[in-house]
Amino acid sequence: MTSTAAVATDRPAYPQTTETTAALGAVGAAILGIAGRIAAARARARTLRTLRSLDDYALKDIGLTRSQIASVEHDPRYEPRYARF
Repeated sequence: MTSTAAVATDRPAYPQTTETTAALGAVGAAILGIAGRIAAARARARTLRTLRSLDDYALKDIGLTRSQIASVEHDPRYEPRYARF
């Protein structure tokens, strides 16, 4: 009967190089960037949906008119402060 025991080595299952680590870091940064943009777009959509649901009196209280809601969509001053997933 032969033994099929695994041979222990000091090496990892795949080689860890600085290139591999850098590539994984770049992929991770890209994924985080995409996730951040998606979260910001969702927050912007939620803000616009909320603004569109307000009546004219509530909009006047915050200094907006119904015709200005579309301009909020493209104005960087109205960028959502906290984007949630």
